[in-house]
Amino acid sequence: LVERELFGVRALFKLEYLNPTGSFKDRGSSVAVTHLKSARVRRVVVDSSGNAGVSLAAYASAAGIECTVYVPRTAPAGKKLQIALFGANLVEVESRAAAAVAAQSADGFYAGHLWNPFFVEGCKTLALEVFEEVGSVDAAVLPVGSGTLLLGLWRGFKLLEESGLLEAPPRLYAVLF
Repeated sequence: LVERELFGVRALFKLEYLNPTGSFKDRGSSVAVTHLKSARVRRVVVDSSGNAGVSLAAYASAAGIECTVYVPRTAPAGKKLQIALFGANLVEVESRAAAAVAAQSADGFYAGHLWNPFFVEGCKTLALEVFEEVGSVDAAVLPVGSGTLLLGLWRGFKLLEESGLLEAPPRLYAVLF
């Protein structure tokens, strides 16, 4: 956590871009791929326009699991390059919707972060880390795309509350990008 004053308020920033692939999605991919490896899954498929595909490709590679990532042709070139550099099979299709359809009907375990409960469990670790580092916080502001980080953070803070370690979860503010 990095502390800064922002508009006269003490703010703490969790630098998720320092994760191995530069995204909070590494939290979810790490836990999801660990589970898939323990379940002896040998091949995963996913659809992505960027960070989720890069993250899954990296962790699948580290676990020795074959990975295919379906991306829209319009996905950023840098993300496509990262996916390929991690050894995943990169398949470009016409659109984001086409990528989702292709991945869900492909041969292999569909490991999309929206449908994998272990991915959300990985995101929950963010709340646990924040609590471990600073204890209770009043509020958390976080970016939201699909909502997996928001759900994971909420679950983490609820777990702390239910365990008696936290009086009440902080207010969560979702910022859409």
